[in-house]
Amino acid sequence: MMRRVLWFLAVCGVVFVAFSLKDRHDRKRRRELWAEATD
Repeated sequence: MMRRVLWFLAVCGVVFVAFSLKDRHDRKRRRELWAEATD
């Protein structure tokens, strides 16, 4: 039982980190595109 909870927390942590990294990357790219568009 405890092992299953730890697995669930680990999977949630990995998914959360992946989403936050992707969001940061998309935001950076969007800012660069915006800079080009308003240049």
